[in-house]
Amino acid sequence: MLDLAVDTAETIQARNSLERMLAHQLAAAHGLAMKLTAKASYFAGHVTSWDPKCRQQVQSIEAARMAAAAARMMEAFQRGLLTLDRLRNGGRQVVTVQHVNVGDGGQAVVAGEVSTGGRRSRKRKVAGGKGDQQK
Repeated sequence: MLDLAVDTAETIQARNSLERMLAHQLAAAHGLAMKLTAKASYFAGHVTSWDPKCRQQVQSIEAARMAAAAARMMEAFQRGLLTLDRLRNGGRQVVTVQHVNVGDGGQAVVAGEVSTGGRRSRKRKVAGGKGDQQK
């Protein structure tokens, strides 16, 4: 689990100890979600009948419990990713809408700048693809 935590911190390029701790929590949540998913699959794989006389009912209940726990861990992971995004972007979102009209037989190239956000905001040029547009 420690290897996954360190790799996650490196992958997100953690900028400070808070982001490293969050990366470690994300790794732990992901690892546990995968283990719980495997357990749910194991229990569900042993359910071959819904006969109440067999112990199959217990297996299906355990499969459902493990699946629900895995879903909660996956939700915690997603919330952690949103928290990381808010930490880096200050909770701000910027949307730029551009309208491009292309006449019959025309071609359009759409280019602009994309700001990645955060304190150390970088801008880079982004160009859209050329293509014929027809009505």
